[in-house]
Amino acid sequence: MPEQSQEFDELQKLMQEALADPGDGGRKRAIPLKRLTRELTAREREVLRLIAAGKSTKEIAHALGVALPTAVTHRYHLQQKLKARNTADLTRAAVRLGLIDF
Repeated sequence: MPEQSQEFDELQKLMQEALADPGDGGRKRAIPLKRLTRELTAREREVLRLIAAGKSTKEIAHALGVALPTAVTHRYHLQQKLKARNTADLTRAAVRLGLIDF
């Protein structure tokens, strides 16, 4: 249990740092919110919400009732569309879209 609490604390810290960063941090500029909303399908928004909630790709597949390769593909498409390099980038996008709050 303490390990999960530590992981949650680390994720929360990463999210706060990502949200506090007003610049691009040496990365590509953030995608405007309107464009994000237009480009993501309802299923991609659901997958993004689950990723931001800390679910693994396997857990996402189970929750959505799809095969693991399908969930992997959704995650890949999200990373491509959002220019996200990792889970922290995806989580930041989920917060910007209002899919999660903390």
